[in-house]
Amino acid sequence: MRSNFWKLTIPLVFALIAVTACSDGKPVAGGSSDDSGIVAISNMEVAGVSQKGPFVKGSAVTVQELEGETLKQTGKSFKGTIMSDKGDFVINNVNLESQYAILEATGYYRNEVSGGTSGGMLTLRALTDLSKRNTVNINLLTHMEYERVMYLVGTGLSLQDAKNQAETEIFRAFGIQDKFDSPEDLDIFREGDGNAALLAISILMLRDLSEAEFTEFLIDFAADIETDGKWDNEDAKLELAAWANRGSYINRGHIYTQVNLRENIEAWNLGTVPDFEKYLRNFWYMVFGLDECGAEQEGVMSAIKNDSICDRNIEKKSGDFVTTIDICDKNDRYVCKSGVWTLASDFEKDFYGSGKADGGEDGEIWVGPNTGTYYVYDDILKEWTVRGIVSKPYLEQSDTAGVAALMAVGVGCTVKRKDEVRKGKDGLYYVCESSQKWGYSPEFEYDFYSYTGAQCSSDDEGTVFIGGSGVKYYCSSKGWVRMTYGWSWFVPKELRFNPDIVYDSITDERDGKVYKTISIGEQTWIAENLNYADSANTPSLKGNVVCTNSFTIETYSDYGTYTYVPEDTFYTDAAGCFYTWVAAQEICPDGWHLPDNDEWNELFATVGGADIAGKALKSQTGWDGGRNGSDAFGFSAIPVVSSRKNGYTAAYWSATEYSSEEASLVLVEQSSDQVNVSYNSKSNNQYYSINNYKSVRCLKDN
Repeated sequence: MRSNFWKLTIPLVFALIAVTACSDGKPVAGGSSDDSGIVAISNMEVAGVSQKGPFVKGSAVTVQELEGETLKQTGKSFKGTIMSDKGDFVINNVNLESQYAILEATGYYRNEVSGGTSGGMLTLRALTDLSKRNTVNINLLTHMEYERVMYLVGTGLSLQDAKNQAETEIFRAFGIQDKFDSPEDLDIFREGDGNAALLAISILMLRDLSEAEFTEFLIDFAADIETDGKWDNEDAKLELAAWANRGSYINRGHIYTQVNLRENIEAWNLGTVPDFEKYLRNFWYMVFGLDECGAEQEGVMSAIKNDSICDRNIEKKSGDFVTTIDICDKNDRYVCKSGVWTLASDFEKDFYGSGKADGGEDGEIWVGPNTGTYYVYDDILKEWTVRGIVSKPYLEQSDTAGVAALMAVGVGCTVKRKDEVRKGKDGLYYVCESSQKWGYSPEFEYDFYSYTGAQCSSDDEGTVFIGGSGVKYYCSSKGWVRMTYGWSWFVPKELRFNPDIVYDSITDERDGKVYKTISIGEQTWIAENLNYADSANTPSLKGNVVCTNSFTIETYSDYGTYTYVPEDTFYTDAAGCFYTWVAAQEICPDGWHLPDNDEWNELFATVGGADIAGKALKSQTGWDGGRNGSDAFGFSAIPVVSSRKNGYTAAYWSATEYSSEEASLVLVEQSSDQVNVSYNSKSNNQYYSINNYKSVRCLKDN
């Protein structure tokens, strides 16, 4: 009803204004009533493009004659159609008694926001003087200025002066101060700031509206600016700004990113798409109260200066449903990056200007001043990791228990400190878990509660303490670490052997390293992982060996990504080296060799069969969750692999080749069950890529 009202009343109102102007001898469209400058148009070809996005091929275009002095429609018109999906049209043999005309396009159009074709038809128009041009582009700006121009003409301005003023006022409403060509010359598929501004305004006005909502919004805008040239609807501006900030792809760092407008438009392949994004950004900058984001502001952080908008919400109605959209948060901060204000992450809000962003000491704790987030610096990951939020406990990342443990211990749990045990200020004992968080260690508290002599100072380093719970602890340079409830690189390899077994030894003449050996049945094995890596004397090792004294493991960052980090700052040679299968074939010392499947199966049979071999072969310490073995025969399989899952699996190459790309692999695995021997870890022959890095155990030649 509202749309029809304006269509019916506006022409009548201005017709009356124009007639009154003539009767009073006041200026009219072309000048004064005495010198109106009316020019007849004969056999003119009128061409142009009609664009919201472009109107589709077949859409209707008309040239409607206006009476020269009153600008009242005479009823005379000339019809044409859009010739292609570029929106172009040509109307021939246009004959008018005055040069003033309305060009009107009606049809479906390309939707820049959805990327497809509109679901309904739209009518746009352009008021023009054909004595000065025969090319007239119809677009949103020519349409939006219409009522304002007609009003200004009624006050005595010439048509051209009225158009100039109305265009300036519309651009100013969107925060655009530049001077451009007439909207009748603008084209969204040509370079230039004027064309870019047209496209930006077209997108902003449409945003996520339906065709009916869009038409009504255009009518409201026209009515708003008609008499004073000002767009006073602050709620509407706020809605557009919020959409530009959150709903489009102009602010690439924002969590609400949804639509890539440029990709949508460029996918049409209709011409060059100008730099419209800057005008979208500038509009919401203006509404939010952000300054220019230029080269001088690069890296600057700014609050929203118009923070009163954060107290307001937008309600969007769709049928019976009402959606409430919050505009912003007063704690929001924006960082100027490459010419674009981007919503700052919590990390940026906390670290900007603090001097902490470049790093800290391993385990250092930093409480973010803006978000209350607790961060810990990890010297291996080379980053500050999130440990929890106490000021906002409703957030998912809140971890009040973790923060309490962190503050009780007084230092962060980092990659370096895995399995380290510390007594907190609260008198409780905490262990640094693989998740890089301190976990309460009840068995440690039980073990040490009444044993005051269990100290771990620099003078005590290297000592082993067995608690009342049966858990073994080792005093390392980083404090107490558990030996029997998981793998720790601080425990030397000598403490992984069975203390009740008498081992022999050999010396590898290639590098002088000494290895323990053990006889099991008719076989003699090296009882530890091979640790030879001299690629100068053994060229086949180049690129085919990784050793744990200069290791790289796979670990998680706080942001869910894998990070490969060098661990040579604290790793030792406790686990030897990892070899590709080809390198493993000839790598054992002279008189020793890589065992094949038959030889591995002989070992399994000797220790009681494959079903229980894992229990018998596993070391007595180092396996996660206390799933240690009996190491009854002194084989001392330790749970290390060339990944972050240390504590779970031992993996050894077999000499048996399965295919040109795969070879047999022996796995000694941690069991997920307890006590029942028949369900303890088993050793099985499996097939793995020959390019993987795995451990080598050498068997003495017969």
